[in-house]
Amino acid sequence: MATFSTEFSSILDKYKFHKLQTYAVSELLGTDYVFNDLGADTDGKRFRALVECGTQLHFSKCNEFGKVVYHLTGANFCRQRVCPMCQFRKSEKTFAQFLQVVRALEADFRFLHLVLTIPNARTDEELSQGVKILYKGFSRLLGYKSIKRAFKGVLRCLEVSYNYETDTFHPHLHCLVAVNRSYFNDSKSYISLDKYREMWTKSVKSALKSLQLEGGFADSPHLLQASVRAMKPGDYSGVAEVCKYCTKPLQLDPERSEQNRRFLLVLMTVMKGTRFLQKYGVIKYTFAALFGESEEDETAAEQPEAARSVFVEWDSLSQTYREG
Repeated sequence: MATFSTEFSSILDKYKFHKLQTYAVSELLGTDYVFNDLGADTDGKRFRALVECGTQLHFSKCNEFGKVVYHLTGANFCRQRVCPMCQFRKSEKTFAQFLQVVRALEADFRFLHLVLTIPNARTDEELSQGVKILYKGFSRLLGYKSIKRAFKGVLRCLEVSYNYETDTFHPHLHCLVAVNRSYFNDSKSYISLDKYREMWTKSVKSALKSLQLEGGFADSPHLLQASVRAMKPGDYSGVAEVCKYCTKPLQLDPERSEQNRRFLLVLMTVMKGTRFLQKYGVIKYTFAALFGESEEDETAAEQPEAARSVFVEWDSLSQTYREG
């Protein structure tokens, strides 16, 4: 049996953790009528794809700047939004890409981590409406002159979390914002937190009016919550926060299986076709220059020259990865 290096073992441990999580999700959803395409998936293809997700991983081992690094170059991922393995992989790849984008831009720009929220959604329908409100509201926010003057680029990501105590969904936006390096000392460009909240509240109210949604659960008489934090040069925690899981099956409470099932099914149905990530301005242009326009999570990228391929397979008996 092959002995892996400490570095490679730590990488495999992450995949192992998420692989085990796919089993937990498959146990919750495997026989569910909705999960199986309202009964149309009689062969259980979606269930098998989830169970088999990430059982084969291909890495390239190469030397970069005197350090041995491993890159995932291929895998049998199922690409389902309720799959913990695929959510993990997507988050890792998104962070790696936008870390490069930030590093390419940080000589000329500073970055903010902006979070924008609306009231929690109580039902599937309200969650669906909430996503529309967030996106329309954000579009309205970008129309403000002060925002146009201050924001030079944005990475906007949707996140949906679940509150077990109140049985509600919390849709909100994480935004990585590029601003001029003079932003914090320029009274004409700098925007205070109170001003962000004021503009965001007005933007959501405008969105509600435009969308003409019934119920208006997000129509609050109070200023909506927002937070903004300046990222220090060299501190990329804000990038990681924006690029983390768009949905959070990994937060499932093992003691609340029925709520877990509802949460996962709502995410699968309501979020179907939803675009979680959107780029604007210098962030969009820099991403395109570095990676092209595609946002697909390609897992069969070409291996670098002089790289050695490492192939591992999932051993269901020992519940771990072994060299193939």
